[in-house]
Amino acid sequence: MRTDQAGGRYPPDSTPAQRELANLVDLLCRCMTPRTQAARARQLWISTSALSLYVNARRVPSAKTLERLHSLADQGGHAQLPCSLPELLELRELARARLSLSRFSSSRVIQECNCTARDQEELASA
Repeated sequence: MRTDQAGGRYPPDSTPAQRELANLVDLLCRCMTPRTQAARARQLWISTSALSLYVNARRVPSAKTLERLHSLADQGGHAQLPCSLPELLELRELARARLSLSRFSSSRVIQECNCTARDQEELASA
């Protein structure tokens, strides 16, 4: 179960921008061709534990990692990605600065996601 409440998926001191970035990283990973986290991490040239830290809002990925993630997700065959690369990099800067941006809301991410129904249900329960 995905949650941003204390004791849940995200650290209690994480900001909305950090949580939204983590959601986008997770969504973009789901757009990639490999289905396992280990295979996705290998394609991103990072460790499995680093990828886990990113999708759980415990670390902010580098711009280079996000660029590679967006590129690989774009090659995954989905009609539309949940965000553009400039939006992703802008949100990264906000997450690094521990700020938030209201236009990156979970509902927007879910609506624009071209992922499976199961993925959308899981995100909606966040």
